[in-house]
Amino acid sequence: MKHATEKASPKLVRTVSNWHCAREVFSEFIEVHPELGLKDSPVTFRNFCCRHGRALMSLGVMRKPAGLRSPAIFDAERFDQVAFELVTLRSNDVPPHLIAGGEKC
Repeated sequence: MKHATEKASPKLVRTVSNWHCAREVFSEFIEVHPELGLKDSPVTFRNFCCRHGRALMSLGVMRKPAGLRSPAIFDAERFDQVAFELVTLRSNDVPPHLIAGGEKC
């Protein structure tokens, strides 16, 4: 006679689904905004992250889960609006209407 002492494995319920690989989100952003004239390349992605990474992180749109050298993730629900503003304003200044609690234009 076998004693079955099966332990029920926990079923993870994914409650956070808006964070995705930064490179994939950026590629999709370029695809849906041909008016910006950006090319989908590793260099364009690197330049975008170097120029706007701090602003994206301060707005909570970009995270680097395992530290500085880890791949970034973007909040896909908010990335389009924030990135469009940053790219078209050609500034590192974050528009007030994108900051939680900031004035709306």
